[in-house]
Amino acid sequence: MEFYLVIKDDVIETARYHTDGCQYTHLCGMAVAQAVQGSSIKEALAISPAMLLDGIPALPPEHRHCAILAVSTLYRAIGDYWVTWARS
Repeated sequence: MEFYLVIKDDVIETARYHTDGCQYTHLCGMAVAQAVQGSSIKEALAISPAMLLDGIPALPPEHRHCAILAVSTLYRAIGDYWVTWARS
């Protein structure tokens, strides 16, 4: 999974994701992308896998790792943004 973020003035203007994973991975990626679009980076970092699981009650227990994958990938994308920003 990958997230592509357009960030301006610490606000995530656009959030898109890509994955080759299963339908539940797509569902979690879409939910995270929708949740963070238009939010500040600080608000985006407040998202947790538990919040995602609460928002998708139909997610089967054997696919809960998809929520963890989506949120951790978002965190990594934000971290990559900060590293790039710090170097510029």
